[in-house]
Amino acid sequence: MSGLILFDTGDHRLAPLTDLRAGFELRTGGLTTLERYASGGAVDAVFVPQRIAALVAERIGTPVNTLSDGDAFTFVSGRLTTPAGFDMPDKINTAIATVGRSGRAVIMAARFDRDHADRFVRGRFAAPADVHVHMVDPPARWLDRPYDLIRIYPANLDDDLAAMQSDGRHHILDASHLNAVTIVGRHPVMAGDRVTVHPQVVFDTSAGPIAIEDGAEVRSMSVIVGPSYIGRGSVVTNHAHIRAHTVIGPMCKVGGEVNTALFQGYANKAHGGYLGDSFVGEWANLGAATVTSNLKNTYGEVRMQCDPGPDGDAEPTGMTHLGSIIGDHVKTAIGARLLTGSCIHTGAMLAGSGYAPKCAPPFAFVTDDAPGARYDIDRFLAVADTVMQRRDIQLTDAMRAVLRHLHTPETA
Repeated sequence: MSGLILFDTGDHRLAPLTDLRAGFELRTGGLTTLERYASGGAVDAVFVPQRIAALVAERIGTPVNTLSDGDAFTFVSGRLTTPAGFDMPDKINTAIATVGRSGRAVIMAARFDRDHADRFVRGRFAAPADVHVHMVDPPARWLDRPYDLIRIYPANLDDDLAAMQSDGRHHILDASHLNAVTIVGRHPVMAGDRVTVHPQVVFDTSAGPIAIEDGAEVRSMSVIVGPSYIGRGSVVTNHAHIRAHTVIGPMCKVGGEVNTALFQGYANKAHGGYLGDSFVGEWANLGAATVTSNLKNTYGEVRMQCDPGPDGDAEPTGMTHLGSIIGDHVKTAIGARLLTGSCIHTGAMLAGSGYAPKCAPPFAFVTDDAPGARYDIDRFLAVADTVMQRRDIQLTDAMRAVLRHLHTPETA
């Protein structure tokens, strides 16, 4: 393949998933989309909206918004979570596009010579006029709306776990070499370095493998059901029930009952409470007994309002099981109750005694006394700085700038 470039146009409607990251930085299985493409070969460069360029550059070692040397390039949208089941362009100066829910044609992948690549980038990722664009239906693992992630990631997880079985980074756990640990099922439990498994843990691999990354810890009396993934440095707390197709990114603390849920990383759900068919962003903290509903009493299709405000509409998702999309830096009080198909945007604080709003806008500060209040940005940043330092992570100037722009765009 010619030089591979992942791009994020920024004109999609994926908030809150992409408020603080590019689409290809999303954990869309055991791996992020960027990690998945990089595992198949080098990613030479990435292109992202200017508002997050400095932030992305801090996190990855790949050139940002700079076309690398070369005379041919393959561009792939960060919304195409995997090349599996998708035919990349094989001829130079061709593109593949689809029409999403917005009704606009969107380039998913393209192969260009240097001149056309320059024009593609300068034209904000619209295909040059002399390029042949082949229109196709949206592929199965294409992100169009936030809730698509819940539908897509289990298949990506299965692929990621299959690849991990031969990557040489993991060893296979043997229950006979562990203290009072039970492994049932025919699939492996794969572990990285410095993994700690306490006594009285049950791994059930009857339906799929389990991967546990470097430095992770699984505490006593917990049950882990595969296929599942536990990221670097994460802790599964005592008495947790981690059901199938759960993905826990790096440096999380997760307990209670979790089923088909994806944690981007650096999040806390250390206590009891059910989380199902949901996404949890970085630096989120779910208070004790926070629960999500992921199935309507009618067993009907779940509708989700992703866009906050009076112009946002509850839209059909095509899914009967859908819990909550919980953005970065979201906090919930003890006993918070999230209704089926909720979308909680970045920085929201949910501290009311009743049901949480189904669509909470960014930096909402929901209490019984002031359900429509907003988090003061300076106070929010002070809390975020404290929270991140607990994981030895610095709240950088680039992150502060992005958060301030998200809070008050007109002042940025």
